[in-house]
Amino acid sequence: MRFRLLELCARIDGNPEQHAMLRQLSSEIEDWRMLLTQAEQEGMTPLLAKHLIESGSRYPAWVKRSLHVVLERHHRLAEARTQLLLKVLGLFRQECIPCLVLKGGVLAYTIYPDSSSRPMRDIDLLLSRDEVDRAQSLLKANGFRQEKAVIPKDHFHLPPLYHQVGKTSVCVELHRALYPECPPYYPDVDFDQLYSGRQQFTIGTETASTFSDEEMLHYLYQHGLRAPLTYESFKLINVADIVGFVETHHENLDWKWIRTNYPLLCTALPLLHHLTP
Repeated sequence: MRFRLLELCARIDGNPEQHAMLRQLSSEIEDWRMLLTQAEQEGMTPLLAKHLIESGSRYPAWVKRSLHVVLERHHRLAEARTQLLLKVLGLFRQECIPCLVLKGGVLAYTIYPDSSSRPMRDIDLLLSRDEVDRAQSLLKANGFRQEKAVIPKDHFHLPPLYHQVGKTSVCVELHRALYPECPPYYPDVDFDQLYSGRQQFTIGTETASTFSDEEMLHYLYQHGLRAPLTYESFKLINVADIVGFVETHHENLDWKWIRTNYPLLCTALPLLHHLTP
């Protein structure tokens, strides 16, 4: 029952059917403490709070206080990530290093109400194989600390980099590829092709680049839902990303092109209605 309530919240915008289901389920929840723990594990705390309020659901006063405390922490983390992402983008712009922002680093500033509504473990950036080592060296020369853990030379991202922003340590991962080269063998990705079809969005004072809408939707599906998940566990926030992205961009997406090039994606999307209406 607890997880079912979180599933219903796996979207950005609510709707009357969802609100009615949330009101009913919230009246039956007994272990709210475990629900809050699961929400954090799934990256869903901000959306849980948003939908509980908007649906008019009833829940204990201490839950409201706990959510407020956690949301304040997410807000501080989001501010730190934004500050660091602006620093990285500025350094790359000065050195003429092209990059594409991935996942939450895009969605937090484009489809979510604010950047703190989309929790992130780290900032992921895709670069060409010819530039990724130079970019890593540039960041290390500007105060970023490289994790000491050994990563294979052919791994799809370089060793994580950390930078202190106030009291917060923020992680940045520079990718030379989108997916690991292991079963189930994900699609080959050409950086130059993705970059030539890029679109831009704004983060504070910087202009950043990311995939076209069609390629972004496919990447969100591959990263979040394609089984087996070989390098990152499933989280409900990945469902919220996809549902929110489709509901934001459905009128402008080239669905004929998507059906032709990514038929599995079109098969998977309707199944999400079983999670959140």
